[in-house]
Amino acid sequence: MRSLSDLRDVMDKPPPKTNAHRQKEWRDKRKADGYEMHTVWLDPDVAEHLNKYLDGSEKPQAERTRLINEAVRAMLGK
Repeated sequence: MRSLSDLRDVMDKPPPKTNAHRQKEWRDKRKADGYEMHTVWLDPDVAEHLNKYLDGSEKPQAERTRLINEAVRAMLGK
């Protein structure tokens, strides 16, 4: 059985952050770090090949971001 002081400790703690709150903090941090978010529409054949390439990836979003960054850098000669 919990003691009264244990219950006070639980009641004094702030509620856990929601997933939406954590995502907003992450987006705000990325913006503060100078990153920009761009929505792109891929051609169907490109999307199909990209999805096949990413299939089974442990971190498909990170891998997708890496691929896009590399492709843009290569196009710009950077």
